[in-house]
Amino acid sequence: AMNLKTFVILLIVCAILGGAAYLSLNTGKQPKSAGKLFDNLAVNDISAIRINAPEGSVSLKKGDIWLVESRYNFPANFSMITEFLLKLKDLKIDRSFKSTEETLSRLVLRSPEDKEKPDNQKGTHLVLEDKDKKIIADLILGSTRETPSGGGGHYLKFAKDDTIYLVDKNFRFLDKESSKWIDKELIKASADDVESVSCIDPISKSVVYAFRRPEKGKDPEMLNMPPDRNLAKPKVSSLFSALASFQCDDLADPSKTIADTGMDMARMFEFRLFDGRIYRIYPGKAVAESPEKYYFKADAGFAAPPDKPDDASKAEKPEDKQKKEADKKQKQAELSEQTAA
Repeated sequence: AMNLKTFVILLIVCAILGGAAYLSLNTGKQPKSAGKLFDNLAVNDISAIRINAPEGSVSLKKGDIWLVESRYNFPANFSMITEFLLKLKDLKIDRSFKSTEETLSRLVLRSPEDKEKPDNQKGTHLVLEDKDKKIIADLILGSTRETPSGGGGHYLKFAKDDTIYLVDKNFRFLDKESSKWIDKELIKASADDVESVSCIDPISKSVVYAFRRPEKGKDPEMLNMPPDRNLAKPKVSSLFSALASFQCDDLADPSKTIADTGMDMARMFEFRLFDGRIYRIYPGKAVAESPEKYYFKADAGFAAPPDKPDDASKAEKPEDKQKKEADKKQKQAELSEQTAA
């Protein structure tokens, strides 16, 4: 029979071993030997995500909404962040083993900050922090494991522990370029929502040409069209469809001048929507490093159509727009119920 003294000693030993295992991970909750990697990853407490790899780095932070700190604090793609955190939270361990110098190199689990090792041995350093900059998780992602069925997992380790884990999901989708994490959908309005489009000269400020629908559902008509010209309907249709899915690829460096981007000579295209929204688009120069891309600037406003009181009553008012923005911030403040579960 086990006496009380022996039982107390065993409890103490177990407590010491448990504490050592927790400290060896140095971050996050202690993983189980089988099952989920994290007992309970507090995703709603995560306020910063840092990704560092030989091919690039990303810094994301959460205020009222998630921002790409390493891209001039531009709003981040929230769905990308949610997908990533959900996948991380639900990782399951397939197997684990102690690392050696050989396995760290072969499985690409060297830290990208290790200047003594070649890049092809360095993984992706991932750090998650809370609002007080306390580390919630500190991982190195290594190589992926492929299977004949097309699935596979990922080798990873906690940054300050020598155990390597093979988990059931992979993070091939994890971008290491800041531009990939920005919210690229700037404007979304169907062609049928556009009432008029005007092109304004940057020097004279005069209207170069303008098109307007007499009413919703009707084809656009050119204002003051020369009598000897015919309207090229496909081109007009393309113009009115320009905002249907208007996305940006990246952000220009704020240090660039308006002459660098061509904004000093850019024609302004004003899109007025039936609901009162106004978008002004300024196409600039081609990007020198990537001639297939162009600089542009976009402004947004609102003006209820004065000659359409019925439509104006249904239009989105500034206070409605503010409420939508507040709702968007609220959605980003807390992850979905699935995330919190």
